Amino acid sequence: MNFAQRIQLEKQELMHATERVTRQMDIDTLQIALSRYSKVSFGYQRIMEITELWEQVRAEYIAAITLGPEQDVAQHHLDTELLQIARDDAKIIPFHLRYPELNRPDYRGRREKHGH
Repeated sequence: MNFAQRIQLEKQELMHATERVTRQMDIDTLQIALSRYSKVSFGYQRIMEITELWEQVRAEYIAAITLGPEQDVAQHHLDTELLQIARDDAKIIPFHLRYPELNRPDYRGRREKHGH
């Protein structure tokens, strides 16, 4: 393995470790927030059920932040589901404004590449 490959591997490992730590902190703090929610009393079992459902939803929408052919569709579905919750367009900040670090999908030149 050459130096550049080793550096790239180290960057990937750091990125994966950062993601794992962030996800675990998200789960821990979500569970604590649910336990502190005073309007409804959530016990351990209910918190674990909600956590499992949250992980399923996260897996469903991970494509929204992952570069790929389904990215724009997943972003649209995510915003649509949030809009169903809010029931008011004005309450929902569009995906590209909530995630300014992500580039918007760009399909310019795609037709030429695919011969269409």
